[in-house]
Amino acid sequence: MKIQVLISNVFDIPADILLVQSNIHKPCEKPTSLMSQTFTLAGDKFKEKFDFETKEGRLAYGDVLVMKPENLSDRFMTVCVGFPGTGNPESFDIMLKNLFSYGYGLAGEIKRRVSISAPPVGTNVGGLTFEEFMKGLNERFSMLKETGNYRRFETFSLAAKNQEQKELLEGLLEYQIIE
Repeated sequence: MKIQVLISNVFDIPADILLVQSNIHKPCEKPTSLMSQTFTLAGDKFKEKFDFETKEGRLAYGDVLVMKPENLSDRFMTVCVGFPGTGNPESFDIMLKNLFSYGYGLAGEIKRRVSISAPPVGTNVGGLTFEEFMKGLNERFSMLKETGNYRRFETFSLAAKNQEQKELLEGLLEYQIIE
């Protein structure tokens, strides 16, 4: 499993699974938010399926909602909307566990290793620090290595906004390759 940090918009890093985040109560409506960009790129059918009114009260922090993005299908097989909680390492860890569990199952279903693209989810205002984010991600990578489940994953690509963020994330990353 290759782990890489790239300076890029996460939507420009093709993968089997795209991880984005949302608030559990309502997606952020700012045009620059991950959910607004996802809705714009994935199309109206995706937005209609992502109906918070019917899911309200059934979603919990740490959940991952798996969606099929019709308009993004040339770049991503699925979009996983994670609910990491604001500044909560425990629910962030549950979200990562759910993400990798889904990826493990998808790899078995399609009979090949899968790739994941993700931004540093859960790190927006009031959220996790980059150190907390990378600590949780490194712990999850360690578990994948210990169990041998890393074999189901080809790459994990982390999108950085700029060179400074890339260097910070790479400096905190404990693995570049898991074998």
